[in-house]
Amino acid sequence: MRFFNELRVRVHAARVDAGKAARPGTVLAALDDGLLVACGSGALALTRLQAEGKRVVSGKDFVLGYRVKEGMAWS
Repeated sequence: MRFFNELRVRVHAARVDAGKAARPGTVLAALDDGLLVACGSGALALTRLQAEGKRVVSGKDFVLGYRVKEGMAWS
């Protein structure tokens, strides 16, 4: 369970991606199928997410619904 803008979010599906160097938890990009988030080494492409009290949605729908932008942070 992670937090995004004080919203509790569960990640249901992700894949490892090369990504670029950035502080872990930083959104690197919005992708066609989700969002790319920096990790300690590389990045994760988050493709299925669920905000607390909501249904599971695709990463793309999460990006559009919560207006995720590059540089925003997860905790």
